[in-house]
Amino acid sequence: MKLQTISVSAAMAFLLGLVQTYFLPMCWAYLNVHSPLLGWLIDLGLRSTALHATLLPIDLFINVVLSLPAAFVLVKLRPARISLYLLWAVLPPFVWLNRMLIGNMYLGHFFGQFALGWLPALFALPVATWLLSLVAKPSLPNNSFKADAA
Repeated sequence: MKLQTISVSAAMAFLLGLVQTYFLPMCWAYLNVHSPLLGWLIDLGLRSTALHATLLPIDLFINVVLSLPAAFVLVKLRPARISLYLLWAVLPPFVWLNRMLIGNMYLGHFFGQFALGWLPALFALPVATWLLSLVAKPSLPNNSFKADAA
């Protein structure tokens, strides 16, 4: 019975990761069209490395915020080993989306840029899950309605 529960939970985490993988680019497409942030940063004179260094934490923050619904589902499932299910939710879609880079000569040349782009993709859902698990800690039972013993 336990093995079946683990496989069902892993399958749900995998499906959640797939939905998350296709949800984020749709949100980013909307944000890119309607957000004035990039224009503001360029108007401030940020270029090249300074622009990328400024955008990386902003991208990570936005990805964490956009990952909160998926993290909420994972936290509400209350798995005993949430890190295992996070791996099922994050790694297969990540590998699938980056499968073309395996053996590609450009990976070696531009590894630093790829790695910086992978940070939000790999860590947004785990960070969002961690934040929600801090907020959704199980509390002590409410014993205020019990009759007094005296």
